[in-house]
Amino acid sequence: MRKLVRSIFAPVASLVIIMLGSGFYNTFISVRLHLAGTPNFLIGLVSSGYFCGLLIGSVRAEKLILRIGFIRAFSTFASIFTALVMANGLFFNPYYYLVLRFAHGFCIAGLFVVIESWLLIFSTRETRGKILSVYMSAIYTAQAFAQIFLGTIDLNSIFPFALVVIFASLSVVPVSMMRASYPSLTEHAYISAKKLLAICPFGFISCVCGGMVLSAIYSLTPVFAQEIGLGIVEVSWLMGLIILGGFLLQWPIGHLSDIFDRRKVMTFVSCATAVISLLLTLAPILAHWMIFTLAITFGGFAFTIYPLGITYTSDQIDPKHLVAATGMLLLAYSWGSVVGPIIASMTMTAFGSIGLFVYTMCVAGVLFGYGVLRSRQKATLPKEEQAEYVATPRTTPIAGELDPRSDESNPPSN
Repeated sequence: MRKLVRSIFAPVASLVIIMLGSGFYNTFISVRLHLAGTPNFLIGLVSSGYFCGLLIGSVRAEKLILRIGFIRAFSTFASIFTALVMANGLFFNPYYYLVLRFAHGFCIAGLFVVIESWLLIFSTRETRGKILSVYMSAIYTAQAFAQIFLGTIDLNSIFPFALVVIFASLSVVPVSMMRASYPSLTEHAYISAKKLLAICPFGFISCVCGGMVLSAIYSLTPVFAQEIGLGIVEVSWLMGLIILGGFLLQWPIGHLSDIFDRRKVMTFVSCATAVISLLLTLAPILAHWMIFTLAITFGGFAFTIYPLGITYTSDQIDPKHLVAATGMLLLAYSWGSVVGPIIASMTMTAFGSIGLFVYTMCVAGVLFGYGVLRSRQKATLPKEEQAEYVATPRTTPIAGELDPRSDESNPPSN
C-alpha cells in the first residue's frame, strides 16, 4: 500500500491543489454575481457555461494532449486557467463571465484528463479500486475544504482571484517533477445514447437527473443561502457540509445497494432526496443548525444518484462494454449538468430562494416515480448477479478505465 501511495502521490497532489482553487472559485463566482445584483437566471446561465466547457473539454482536450504531451498539456491548461481567473478580476459583466467560465470548464477538463491518465498507468487490475477510492476522496476532501476560504477572505478585493491563481500555479509542480513513463491515450468507444437508453433506461435517466441536481446545487446554493439571510461564513459551511455529506454516505449507501435490490435502493435514494428537498424549502423559517443538518443529509443522498446509475447499468450490460457505457453515461450526466442551473434559476425566479429545492424535489420526484414504474414493468435482477458498487468520478471518460469492474470478462447471465 505504501508503494502504491508513493506512485500516485504526485498526480493526486496536483489534483488536490487545483481542486482547492477550483472548488473555492466555483462557489465564489456565484456569490460574486449575486452580491452584484445579477438576476438568478444569468447566474444559472454563467454556471451552465462552465459545465458546458467541462463537457466539451472532457471529450476534446485529448487532441491537444496527444499533440504536445502530458506535462506540457497540464502546464498549458493550468496557465490558461490562471490567465482566465485574472481576466475575471479585471472586468465585471455576466456575459463576459459566461465566456470565461466556458473556457474555465474546458481547462479543468483538460487537467482531469492528464491526472486520470497518469493514475491509469500506475494502476493494475488489483489496485484500480484503491486508486479510484483515493481519487474520489481527494476530490471530495479538496472541494469541501476549499469552501472554508469563502468565509475567511475579503470577497470584494483582488485576494480571491490571487488565491486561485496561487493554487493553479502550484498545481503544476508535483506533476512536473514526476519520474515515470508517459501515459498513452486510447480511443474511447461510446455506446449511443439511444442504445443505452433501450438497455437500461432507469440507469441512464438516473445519470441525467444526477447531473441536473448536482450542477444546480453547486451553482445556486450560495445564492439560495444568501437570499434566506445566511452570512458568507454560513454559506461556506453550507456548501462544505453538502459536499462532505456526499463523501460520507457515498460508500455506506453503495454497500447497501450491494446487499439489497439495487433498484429499490436507487428508488429510495431519489425519494429521500425529494423529501429532504421539501424540508429545505422551509429553510427561511428553520434554525441554522437544522438547515446544516438537512444539507449534509441532502448531499449524502443526492451525490449517490450518479454512481448508483452507473452501477445499476453495469448490472445490465456485458462487463467488456462498461468503459464505453460509462463514457456515454458521463455525457448523460454532463447534459443534465448543462441544463440544470438554467432550469433551477428559472424556478428560483418563479418561487424565490426556495425555488432551488423546489426544483431538486421535482427532479428527484420524477426519478422516484420512474423507478416505481420500472419496478412494475421489469423483474428485479437477482442480488448475486449484481455488480459491485463503485463510487464513480464525474470527470472524464478516462476515469471509467479505472473502474475495476471493466476488467471482468464474464457476461451477465441475463
